Amino acid sequence: MRLPRRLPSPVAALLSQIADVPGVPYAAPRNSSDPASPLASASPTTSSTSSSRSDASVQPRPEPTPMGGFSYAASVIMPQTGWHASEFLPRLVGELSSPGNLSVLEREMHRQATGAPTPYSLSLRGETGTPVELLVTPRPLRSVATGAEGEGPVLCATLTATPLPSQSSEGPAPAWSERTRLLNLLDRLPAYVVLLGPDYSIRYENRGFRQLFGPGVGRPCYEIIRGQNHPCALCPPFDVFDSRTLCVCEWACPERRSAFRIYSYPFEDVDGSPLVLKLGIDITSGVRAQEALSISEGRYRSITDNLTLGIAVLDRALGITASNPRLREWFGDAAAPGGLLCRMLAEHCGEDNTRCPGCACLATFRDGQTHEWRLETTARSGGRRSYRLTSCPILAGDGGVDSVIVMLEDETDRLRVEERLQRARKLEAMGTLATGIAHEINQPLSALQLYAGSLEMLAEKDRAPDRETLLARLSLILGETARIRDIIDHMRALVAHGDAALSPTPVEAAVDRALGLVGAQLRAHRVTVERVL
Repeated sequence: MRLPRRLPSPVAALLSQIADVPGVPYAAPRNSSDPASPLASASPTTSSTSSSRSDASVQPRPEPTPMGGFSYAASVIMPQTGWHASEFLPRLVGELSSPGNLSVLEREMHRQATGAPTPYSLSLRGETGTPVELLVTPRPLRSVATGAEGEGPVLCATLTATPLPSQSSEGPAPAWSERTRLLNLLDRLPAYVVLLGPDYSIRYENRGFRQLFGPGVGRPCYEIIRGQNHPCALCPPFDVFDSRTLCVCEWACPERRSAFRIYSYPFEDVDGSPLVLKLGIDITSGVRAQEALSISEGRYRSITDNLTLGIAVLDRALGITASNPRLREWFGDAAAPGGLLCRMLAEHCGEDNTRCPGCACLATFRDGQTHEWRLETTARSGGRRSYRLTSCPILAGDGGVDSVIVMLEDETDRLRVEERLQRARKLEAMGTLATGIAHEINQPLSALQLYAGSLEMLAEKDRAPDRETLLARLSLILGETARIRDIIDHMRALVAHGDAALSPTPVEAAVDRALGLVGAQLRAHRVTVERVL
């Protein structure tokens, strides 16, 4: 097994801390996998201890020694893992470079760079595959106060290797191992997670938090999250220290135009210190969707509230679940949500809803089609009002009718306008026929003048006319006056504002009167009419 030429920077940083001479940047020895090299042929030594390492000073790296300068680490790890001495360093590098351990090292090296190193656990596999927990405790070197200019303090690390209990073993896993596993899990969550101390300091942050707010371990939460130099006046998550119960709140971040739902849990660290675990889930998309829905709902509500139609939503029992102001203005409390359509239209529906079989709303629930219904009721202000009711289905997810929208249109004024329009059309028709009618009246008048003139001529003679001639001429005069009276009565009925009284009328007489009105015009145009009655 050979060492890679380039190691991940977190692995190289740890190797530098656990080397026999800590603090010197790690460089992989050449030919480390050669059996003839000192690394492969040397045996582990156990003389180094954590106390002797803590006082070590930074020195130039010596020539390769047994275990490649990692005798202390080999003395701690090899007895628990059973690794061969010739493969110790490659096996250690390989285990440290695994995804799980590499994630932990990245987080802890970032924490150390901020000046807040804490113990952490790594997982190794023994020669037989058994898991071994490696507890790493970093601390500054006593003999080195600060690192190089622009760098953090020089750290060394002590190691403790412990075989983890198998599934058949009894007893809990070590607390630090459980803590590390929890932090590894939190680091992968698609949300931001921080552990807060009673002094507002951030004790832990996951990757999601760093992506949103940047690194902040050891610094106050209000400084990192809010950019303030003082705690927030109202901080629901911080109240968990007193309540020791779950707290849920929502927080909008104007700078990032995002919103979070925050869950704050009481948490106790492995050393017993109280903390608050704060988990923030990004709900920006949901909040924006809710805001857009509210705006859309407000617009549609404004439209329905200002329509001239009365609108209501009915359930399957014809109960009113929603109604607009216009409908409530027409029908009062009977049209308010919680009322019944049958009660609102009680005058039209009849006693005990005897007309329900023909109800348009029930028909819409049955077939899912749009239906119309015309009705007439007494308005609240008095007087009769005519309405057109239209019922439209609202389909459910399974295709059935879940509810019905009812729209009532007051047709009273429109019907009155239509009636007036019909009367105006009658008058227009009368104007069109005025010339013909005047001509027809002139005909009997001319005949009357002729008959009256002939009687005058007979009266001027010395001999008076006989009785038969006189009666015949008078009969003609009376016939023409009757024609004039019929024409006038027909016109009066046509232009009357009210409906004319209906009565049985001989068809022959009506046809004769009609032909009498237009007879002169027909004859002038040489039109012959043949009656077949």
